[in-house]
Amino acid sequence: MSWLMASGVRDLRYALRRWRRRPAFVATAVGTLALGIGAATALFSVVDAVLLRPPAWPAPDRLAVVHAVFPDRRNDPAAAASWIRGPVTYNVWDALRADATFAEVAVWRPVRSPAGSGTTFGDDRTEIVATMDVSSNFLPLVGAGVVHGRLFTDAEDRRPADSVLITHEAWQRRFGGRADVIGLGVPLGSASTGGRSPKTIVGVLAPGFEFGGSTPEFLFPVGISAETGRTYGNGSLRVLAAVAPGASLDAATSAASAILARVDAREPTSAQVLLLTDELYGPARRPLVLLFAAAGVLLLVACTNVAGLLLGEARVRRHEYAVRAALGGGQRRVLQQLVVEHSVLAAAGSAAGLLLAYVLVQVFVGTAPAGLPRVDEVHVDRRAALFALGAGLTTLFVFGLTPASALARTPAIAVITEGSRDFARRRPIGHRLIVAFEMALALVLVVGASLLGETLYRVTSQPLGFNPSGLAVVSFQMTTVPGPQERIGPRGSQTPEEVTRIRRQIEENMSLGWWLHLDAAFSRIDALPGVTRVAGAGSAPFLGAARTVNVRLPGRPETDQIGVRFQSVSDRYFETLEIPIARGRRFVNSDRRVHRFMTERGKPLPTTPAIVSESLARRMFDGDAVGRQLISGSGAGVAPYDILGVVPDVRSQKDGAAELPVVYAFAQGYRSLGTLLVRTGGDAEALLPAIRDEIRRFDSTIVVTSTTTMAGLLAATVEQERFRATVASVFGSAALGLAAVGLYGLAARRAAERRREIAVRVALGADRGDVRSLVHRETVITVLLGLAAGLPCAFGASLATQAFLFGVSPTQPRVFIAAAITLAAVAYIAPVLPARRAAAIDPMVVLRE
Repeated sequence: MSWLMASGVRDLRYALRRWRRRPAFVATAVGTLALGIGAATALFSVVDAVLLRPPAWPAPDRLAVVHAVFPDRRNDPAAAASWIRGPVTYNVWDALRADATFAEVAVWRPVRSPAGSGTTFGDDRTEIVATMDVSSNFLPLVGAGVVHGRLFTDAEDRRPADSVLITHEAWQRRFGGRADVIGLGVPLGSASTGGRSPKTIVGVLAPGFEFGGSTPEFLFPVGISAETGRTYGNGSLRVLAAVAPGASLDAATSAASAILARVDAREPTSAQVLLLTDELYGPARRPLVLLFAAAGVLLLVACTNVAGLLLGEARVRRHEYAVRAALGGGQRRVLQQLVVEHSVLAAAGSAAGLLLAYVLVQVFVGTAPAGLPRVDEVHVDRRAALFALGAGLTTLFVFGLTPASALARTPAIAVITEGSRDFARRRPIGHRLIVAFEMALALVLVVGASLLGETLYRVTSQPLGFNPSGLAVVSFQMTTVPGPQERIGPRGSQTPEEVTRIRRQIEENMSLGWWLHLDAAFSRIDALPGVTRVAGAGSAPFLGAARTVNVRLPGRPETDQIGVRFQSVSDRYFETLEIPIARGRRFVNSDRRVHRFMTERGKPLPTTPAIVSESLARRMFDGDAVGRQLISGSGAGVAPYDILGVVPDVRSQKDGAAELPVVYAFAQGYRSLGTLLVRTGGDAEALLPAIRDEIRRFDSTIVVTSTTTMAGLLAATVEQERFRATVASVFGSAALGLAAVGLYGLAARRAAERRREIAVRVALGADRGDVRSLVHRETVITVLLGLAAGLPCAFGASLATQAFLFGVSPTQPRVFIAAAITLAAVAYIAPVLPARRAAAIDPMVVLRE
């Protein structure tokens, strides 16, 4: 054992001395390894954190989500988004809990974020906070506990309750971590109605609670809605269930479908049961696996590059191996020395790759698209370090020892007696095959990067239909009703005539007060320096808040209707977005009409002025829509719209092919506007703080929920495409660089081995250009071989990217041709320097050696 350790130390010293004398070789090998290992380790860290590590929930393999499925909605544009993700009712919840297929069934209502209609908090200064409704058994199912107080009880599921749980972060931020927070009353109310009532804090959750990528601050018992006070018996619930031991997901789906068909009488209904891990992390699985596969291909390119370097090194050391064997050193001793030498390279490459992976992970986390789950858990840890070291050792042993050991088995006498001329005549088939394989892999990555890059170009180059530059987007919510209010007292305290009078007065106060208040606010914003125009809308393009409705022509049956995107807008909306009017006219102030919300039964609703998109005008009116009418709704709730004008189609979704026709209705009702659009003469980003401050000074009950620019919204819509294209482009560029290094090494090695042949050719009158062509010729053959093998592989790999492409086919010929031309250009440039050196050989000097 001591002899083995001593020989190992001697081998290590020899390896260090040898590699110190070959700094260029070591730098190339370690740098190549670091590039491949760093990229693969960084993506492994992401995949490990997001997909491989089990979540902290108890029994994650049995925790599932139950969705209501409505097949009839699938082809209805107004409801297609919810056909397979529908909520359930309380009665369905009760029936599921009684079924033996499920060990536990909890419900929740998704987080209401501050950017939408939610819950207000505070007395002096109103804020909108993120909240969530949960049943008493929901938090235990996901492994959440309390550090103070208690969780909700089953009794609070069954009746209205004023209890509230707060997250640990809200406890620290809003209450200063005070110890007496349990039992404290907090002013929480509805952002929709403006009402407010104190809620009692009963518990503080443990740190780090989040669900589905959202982090609420306050949690209410599901028995009563925090927004409207709806009590037990209402729906809109999401189901989280623990499947009973021994029951499969298929059995759970069948049981839930039977319950929904029996209990839920809304429409034909069935169920879909998905594991919670698939529900939350499933959408991220395919793109991450695709990127990890690309990183694996890059690692394989690096491996082949190092294999070529080591094969060339082994060919140079043939005589060293032969002399060792002649002096009594057996094959085992030679292999031991090679293991030590390669281990030094593997350790250096793995360490450098690990450092690179750490940097890449930081960049990845900082640039990851929104919605990527568990991104805060991504870091380079022990598992990543073991992955990096294993990748380095595997690369060196598999790709280095195999060719070296084959040369070590060559008879010593054959190596010692062979002349340099015979040696030069041997064609380096193995090295050329390795470089050809490297070119094939590089082609796969370049084609993938080109497809994703063209997708990004296609998405970003679609015409918008409006001018996004200099446009600020401010989302707001009015948390009180402007103007004096009269309240309807307890039932029976007024006559029917008094109730009708008070209702009408409330409606007029709300509508008139709302318009006057918003007009005043818009005027204040319009007066800010740098602001050129202001308008309001229900939502902005790419903000994702516009609702979908069905419309039809008057006199047509309800079955003859189409789905449209409905947008409430103020006057100057089209001027602010710089959308031209194709036919008819824009809205003006005189089009504003005060509508009653509670019209008497049997009386028709007043019409609403509207402007429609050209696609709707073509589809429903053959282009001649001005002066015509549309209606939506049914029965007593029919809403008619008078069409005043037609505007070009405006892109408002990420995927332009999925755009629906649009109805722009002049905003009439209370709170129908929630977005402020501000056209500026310069940098919209710089004006956002001034706009927010001006709104706060004007009315502190108007809560600004988000501020951004249209340029920022556009960037956010393509962040996933941009991220995938960027990562793929980096991998493709790295593969091209490694392929160039491999070709350069092959050309340089082959030119060095053929020095005497080249000298003879030059002495016999060969032109310098002929020598350069000789060097390039072998490289071209290798590249053509690699392209021939790589094109089918690239074709197959491109099909895996089809789900992420837009406007480009995965088999687009020009993409493959462009990638092949790019690699051919690299193949032409890489051997230029070795060819020049070969052409500059002095035949007299070489032949005298």
